[in-house]
Amino acid sequence: MYIFGIAAAWSHQPNYLRQFSRFKKDNPDHPIIEVHYEDLKKDPVPFLQELSRFAGVQASRKFCQDVASACGFDRLKQADVNRDLPEHLYKSITNGYQIYRKGVVGDWKNTFTVAQSEMFDEFMARQQEKGLPCNFRWQ
Repeated sequence: MYIFGIAAAWSHQPNYLRQFSRFKKDNPDHPIIEVHYEDLKKDPVPFLQELSRFAGVQASRKFCQDVASACGFDRLKQADVNRDLPEHLYKSITNGYQIYRKGVVGDWKNTFTVAQSEMFDEFMARQQEKGLPCNFRWQ
């Protein structure tokens, strides 16, 4: 799949997601927690509390609030700006692309053209036909 004239960086993801879904189905007793960015953005503290329980770690609501604040998108973006990496290393990591954008759920609609959105919808429909489990939240 091509978007913006380049191969989509996530085009390998459907196969990974199918394998992951198969693993979960074949190993129902294996502890797995799924993390969705949309959930973290919507209500980070309850999710962090759930994550701490999953990890077997006690974490107070206050601690989870502090973690949510310290690890918020704007904080991480600013920390990356302040990181002192040699330029050649930064370029090799980012391949010249901006790592952080806005961190806004659903902002893809402001980036994709109508034609690109339609191409993406067609790509996802083909992936679902191939058995891609789809519980995606786009907004």
